[in-house]
Amino acid sequence: MSKPSFSIAKHQIHALTSLRFFAAFCIVLLHSTNHDLLDISWSKLLDLSKAVSFFFVLSGFVLTYAYINRNYYLSDFYQARFARIWPATVASVFFVLLLLPRSNFLPDLNSDWSLGSVFLLNLIGIQSWVPIPAVFFGLNAVTWSISVEASFYGFFPCFSKMQLRLLLPSLIIVCICGLSAACYVESSSIPSFSPQTLNIPVWQGLLYINPIARLPEFILGILAGRVFVSQFYQQKTSEMHSISDKYPFIYSAIELSIFLCLVFLGFKVNLYLICLGLMGGSFHASIPPAILNYYQIILNQWLSGLSFACLICVVASSRGILGQFLNWSPFVFLGEISFGLYLYHQPLMIRAAQANGFVLGGFQLLPDSFFPVVAWSILVSVVSFYCLEKPLQRVLRPRKN
Repeated sequence: MSKPSFSIAKHQIHALTSLRFFAAFCIVLLHSTNHDLLDISWSKLLDLSKAVSFFFVLSGFVLTYAYINRNYYLSDFYQARFARIWPATVASVFFVLLLLPRSNFLPDLNSDWSLGSVFLLNLIGIQSWVPIPAVFFGLNAVTWSISVEASFYGFFPCFSKMQLRLLLPSLIIVCICGLSAACYVESSSIPSFSPQTLNIPVWQGLLYINPIARLPEFILGILAGRVFVSQFYQQKTSEMHSISDKYPFIYSAIELSIFLCLVFLGFKVNLYLICLGLMGGSFHASIPPAILNYYQIILNQWLSGLSFACLICVVASSRGILGQFLNWSPFVFLGEISFGLYLYHQPLMIRAAQANGFVLGGFQLLPDSFFPVVAWSILVSVVSFYCLEKPLQRVLRPRKN
């Protein structure tokens, strides 16, 4: 797809900002089941970890939407990205060091990796490249995905300049690398993440954490962004909006149905098996169970990414009830602070569930209960947003000429 020959009015898509909150809240729900703040049944129906895939796709989409047909200096791009993610991410690491006892975060005291070395990797943002749990889950565990995002920022200027005839082969090559990694994991008998494998490479570090394994999701977001700004898509969207003006209820019902279907497909457990079933039971039976498991994990990530790419385009062009709901200002605000919610919620959960919370004057300020922990997480996120993220972004962002 060549660059569009026309310009569309660029504006912030508030509905996507709201979706960031709901995706972050999915991770909050997932971790709440891990720390016994919610019953495990909350994570049975849908694979809530796929919210991370949504973030990767959304990142590719938003960057494409913001930078397509725009001249910029590489230094300005990287400076803007640094200002966006680094202050809050590093603050969350210090938050862990101040909030939690030393025994409640990785690397543990007997680890082969020193606290200083893991801290340095977190500071640079490259821990996701090391397939060892003590490293990629070190300090504030959720920052592994921020490390992946930082790697995507490094790749983006190259991908953003590619024509479709080069971008699609690049996507295929990256997918082949991911499938090759699955073959390597199966043939090498690399162990799974467990308390006994904190200091050695695990297959999750290669297939789930590694930036190259997750790169297809980011590229799908770039492709979705190009589709969204294309003249063809904008014309079709305009036609659909004309229909929505005439038949608002029918349009909203169809739009909402498509949205819910894409949400289900994006978060569905074993989505790969649904697709594999279409190829016939004999084909499914011919694949060894072990290698099927590794392929399933990595293909699930990509298929979820494809579902989320379609979902983002639907939401970004929504004019019905869905768009009105997601443009509601409280949701937009929660979306704006969602980066902090994502970063700070798990340390607070660990403090509540494993370190007796905070007791002041005999009163428990942080009980091991879902709603108080979420309330504290949102409060800390608001403080971080206004007192840390916004002020430092103003200082660190490149100056406009």
